[in-house]
Amino acid sequence: MTVSNAYVDTVLEQFLRSGRLAQNSVRTPIAESWMRCYRDGVGAAPPRGANASRRDGPVRNRACAGDFARAGLPILAEARAALLHSETIAVLADSQGIVLTTEGDEVAMDAAADLGLTVDEDWTESLRGTNSIGTALRSGAAVHVHGPEHYCPVARNWTCAGALVRDPIDATTVGVVSVAGLSETYNPHFQALALSVAGRIQSELSAQELIRRQRLLGCSLSRLSKGESGLLVFDRRGQFLTADAQGSVALSELDLVPNTDVYTRIAGLDIVIEGDDARPALPHWLDSDWLEPVMDGGERIGTLVLIPATLRRKASAVQGGLPRYKLRRAVEFVDANLDRVIHLKDMARVADVSLFHFHRQFKKTIGLTPHQFIVQRRIEQAKVLLAQSELPIIDVAVRVGFVDQSHFTTTFRKMTSMTPRIYRNAVLS
Repeated sequence: MTVSNAYVDTVLEQFLRSGRLAQNSVRTPIAESWMRCYRDGVGAAPPRGANASRRDGPVRNRACAGDFARAGLPILAEARAALLHSETIAVLADSQGIVLTTEGDEVAMDAAADLGLTVDEDWTESLRGTNSIGTALRSGAAVHVHGPEHYCPVARNWTCAGALVRDPIDATTVGVVSVAGLSETYNPHFQALALSVAGRIQSELSAQELIRRQRLLGCSLSRLSKGESGLLVFDRRGQFLTADAQGSVALSELDLVPNTDVYTRIAGLDIVIEGDDARPALPHWLDSDWLEPVMDGGERIGTLVLIPATLRRKASAVQGGLPRYKLRRAVEFVDANLDRVIHLKDMARVADVSLFHFHRQFKKTIGLTPHQFIVQRRIEQAKVLLAQSELPIIDVAVRVGFVDQSHFTTTFRKMTSMTPRIYRNAVLS
């Protein structure tokens, strides 16, 4: 729907007088924002100096905000030259709507300063009315606000577009990129530019997490190589990364994770969440005494979990499961035949259990189906070969029973959050 500025001005003026807005009179995101501003009592002239020091609301922890700033500031700085003489600026704001930096044309920067669009200023919708920063954060979606669509008169000679930047781990919003300009003409390129910059920042955040995981693997390798049974490695966001030869089995033996999914994220190990009130509790099975922080260069990059051997031995006698000696036979058979197809009937035969009962008893004991367990052992052996040999990745895949490198890479990445090549580079660096 194409409408004139005068028409939008009239619609907003009537809405402010009556509090009623005809359906489809303006674009849906704008209509919803106007309604929120009206309910919030947003004034025609927002107060100046509404900076971060005046905000008492909940704040995403400093680690996450710092990551966003470190990723975003250099990328925004790169846009400086491109925006010169364009009467356009790019703005980076955090998840609370606080402006972190602005870059762009000097004329537009001066005009933005007059508007209050400067570092440390609060641009939430409830304070500034409809705008690309606050409205994108409030609605949880990208938004383009043109001229008279701004709720407050002081911003109606601006056109702006905002795009959210999301955390690569849990998809929560960590900030917003806004592209704004002094323009009486709707500029469709603003939205594309904002989305492009936001995408670059999000990619950089993902890259930073991957680098931390590589450092974590390097720091944990000595412990993993010692074979301390029940040793699990989680990254700083609580995502399972890897384990020693017995770690995943130890976890499953205790029936610790619902649905036998040992690769889920444990929010209680997420160090990005700050504050005693905000931090999720650890799962009922996980004792804080088992946790050991992994530090590198003064930064905590992950957590080791060491399940006590006494507890694992106690849990191994599962009622209705396989006797321990029969389980040992099945496990030894799997380990000896990782380079070939392993049939369920052969596992049942070496354990001296009928095929009918073996699958149920094995899962009852281990917490994994035989197939899940076999795949897990293949990946654990692949980790050893990647770390301790120079075999090509295709040869590693074949030695642990995969028919091709593509299937091996897909499975390895699913279970470790990284490709075999990245894993090898990390442990050898």
